[in-house]
Amino acid sequence: MFQFGLFLLVTAVLIVRPTDLIPGLAGLPIYELVVLGALLVSAPKIAGQLMPAALAARPVTAFVLGVLAAVVASHLVRLRTWEAQDSGLMYLKVALYYLLLVASIRSVSRLRLFLRCVVGLMAVHVGFALLQYAGAIDVETLRSYREKQLDLETGLTEELPRLRGAGIFNDPNEFCVLLSVGVLLSLYLLGDRRAGAGRGVWVIPLAAFATAVPLTHSRGGMLALLAGLGAFAADRYGLRRGLLILAVTLPVVLVALAGRQTSFDLTDPNDTSQHRVLLWSDGLMLFRESPLFGTGQGTFPELAGQAAHNSFIEAYAEIGLLGGSCFFAAVAYPVWALWRLRRRLDPQRQPGLCRLRGYLLASLVTQTVGMMSLSRIYTQPTYLLIGLGTVFLGLAAEVVPGAAPRLNPRLAFRLAVAGGACLAALHVLTVLLVNRS
Repeated sequence: MFQFGLFLLVTAVLIVRPTDLIPGLAGLPIYELVVLGALLVSAPKIAGQLMPAALAARPVTAFVLGVLAAVVASHLVRLRTWEAQDSGLMYLKVALYYLLLVASIRSVSRLRLFLRCVVGLMAVHVGFALLQYAGAIDVETLRSYREKQLDLETGLTEELPRLRGAGIFNDPNEFCVLLSVGVLLSLYLLGDRRAGAGRGVWVIPLAAFATAVPLTHSRGGMLALLAGLGAFAADRYGLRRGLLILAVTLPVVLVALAGRQTSFDLTDPNDTSQHRVLLWSDGLMLFRESPLFGTGQGTFPELAGQAAHNSFIEAYAEIGLLGGSCFFAAVAYPVWALWRLRRRLDPQRQPGLCRLRGYLLASLVTQTVGMMSLSRIYTQPTYLLIGLGTVFLGLAAEVVPGAAPRLNPRLAFRLAVAGGACLAALHVLTVLLVNRS
């Protein structure tokens, strides 16, 4: 339990961001210290995850290590040893968080407890952000992002205040994806009948997340939430009925949130969606120039002038075919495996796992769609959800043999082909959007 408590402390520092919210703590290596303590306690279990049998049982771990190797190789092939060391250490911190998560959560009860803590920690962060937005407090890192917009009717430039969080959630779009995941996890906790009347407390974070989503004015984040809700409906009611439910509710959402969040104009040079499509085009061109090892981790902003705003394109462009394929596989495998499990878990014998699977699947879909407009390859929150998928599949495999398909050459080949198909689809979509703009 001590090990789990230390990991909760690591997650609390990661999500709440005390060094960003409290000026007096700025610059203190709080996260590094708590991670070091957790690693010392969890070292034997982490080492066990790196054994060949363990890697075969948990393919995502192998893919994460593949990304680490690709990050280092992307610079070493160009003899940039300093950059290879710096980038390798940066991603190693991310990989270690994933390994800590998988090592620390070994039971369904602990998984549910962790989800409660995560939603509570998210609610604390969002609460501070909403207080800042309302003017009740003044924390510099939480001040609204003021986006300048041209009013076509008046010809005047206006400022649109956009809610954002602190630290790695300082981008309104990043923050909106976090909020969207929070909505889904809150719904899961709110519907947990085993918690009794106490489950009603989760109405509070649900209300906070739902209130905050429109205030970010994030189109990518809203699309991610809709995709997650659509995936949940398809999983619960079947693909056809799920799509029908989405088709009925989507117009209502678009009307209710009329404004920047539901407005896409690729012909407007001032619209950020056009800029992002052009960045996707630049990323695909960079990949064609250096397909094997990429241009080097972290080089995209320097070469294209800005981050790619698409995690998959940026991964293939920066760390090449191996790294991009491993990153795609780390994201896609838990989504595919959780969807595959929908008819293999018995609602009568494993009701808790059955119910959690649907919400976890929806959360992962939300994150995946969010990554289509964000650069989230090298951030811990991305691997928090991926790690939860790994943990769930491991727990499911204890009661349903074959619940988590093992890593083998055939599975690796299929995921690589799927990654290539995804990249090709993004290329076609980018060409169509560029021609339209």
